[in-house]
Amino acid sequence: MALTIRLALLLAPGFALTLATAAAAQAPVERVLPDVIRNHATPPAPLTSIQRWQCRKTPTTACLIAEAAALVEGSALSWSGYISFAVQQSAAGDHDGAAKTFGKAARAAREVANPDGRAAALRDTAIAQAESGDLGSALQVADEIADADLRDEALAVINRTQVRAGRRSGATPANGAPGDAPSLADTTPGARARAQAHAGDIASAMQMASEIADPSERVFALHGIARAQASAGDRAGAAATFDEALQNAGEIGAALPRAAALSGIAIAQARAGFAASAIGTAAEISDALALTVALGGIATAQARAGDAPAALDTAALIEDKAARAEILLIISTTLDGAE
Repeated sequence: MALTIRLALLLAPGFALTLATAAAAQAPVERVLPDVIRNHATPPAPLTSIQRWQCRKTPTTACLIAEAAALVEGSALSWSGYISFAVQQSAAGDHDGAAKTFGKAARAAREVANPDGRAAALRDTAIAQAESGDLGSALQVADEIADADLRDEALAVINRTQVRAGRRSGATPANGAPGDAPSLADTTPGARARAQAHAGDIASAMQMASEIADPSERVFALHGIARAQASAGDRAGAAATFDEALQNAGEIGAALPRAAALSGIAIAQARAGFAASAIGTAAEISDALALTVALGGIATAQARAGDAPAALDTAALIEDKAARAEILLIISTTLDGAE
C-alpha cells in the first residue's frame, strides 16, 4: 500500500487534510520563496485580519503578494509541497521553474527516512513530472524507486503519457537514458478530434471521439470539443458534451487516471465559463494532487475572466500552502497593475 499524504474531500466546499500514515515523515527541505516575492522592492508586511478580509473583497496586486508571502515565508516544504508548487508553475507556463522545483521534490523525496515512504514519494514525483510533460526526468526518478509495484505504477503513467504524445514508449529502467521530453503531438486521436472541433466541424469531432478506445483519451477529446462549442456560442451543446465527458470519466477504472481526467474536465469547464459546474466536478476528485491542480486551474480561469473575488474563493479551497501562494500570484497578474 502506498504510504502517502492524501487530501480527503469531506463536505463541499471544505476540504480536510488527512494523514494516511506517519511512516512518510517529512524531511527538512529548503524554503521556497517565489521570485516575485523575493525580488519585491520592499518585503511585504503580514496582513492583518481586516486587511485579509479587504483583500478578498477588493484584491490588489500588493495585498495578494503579501498574502502569498505569508503562506510560504519561513515554511519548510515537503516533497509533496514541492510537487504541488511545480505543477502550478508548469500549468502557468513556467516550465524551467517547474523543472527546478521538481528537482527539489526529488531531493526531498530521497531524504524520507522510511523506505516505503521514500518509494511512494519518488513515485508521486515521477508521475507528476510525466503528467507535466517532463518525461525524461520522470524516467530518471522512476529508476530510483526501490519498490517494484510502485515503480511499475510510475512507469505505467509514463508509458501512457508517451503513447498519447505519439512517441514510442520504451519506459523501462533497462532501456538506458531517457530521451527529450515531448510536447503533445497533434497525431493523437484526442488531439485530432479537438482540432476538428475547433475547425468548426463538431459532428465529425464527436464521431471521432466516440471511436477512441481509451476512456482517458476520449475524455480529453470531449472536453476539448465542449470548449470549442462554448467558444462558438453553443453553451447548451457544450454543457451536454461536458456531461458526456464526465460519464466517460466514470468508466476509467484506475483511481489516479480517473482523478486526472476529472481535473482536466474541471479546468476546461472553468475556461469555458462554467465555473459553478467546474467546482462541482472538482468535488468528485479524490486524489490530492489532481484536486490541487483542478482548483488552481479553476481559480486561474476565474481570474482571467475578470472575477478575482471568485478566484480567491476558489483558491482558498487549496490546502497546500505553496500551491495556493502560486495561484495568488497568478491572480495578482490579472489585476491590471492594481496596487
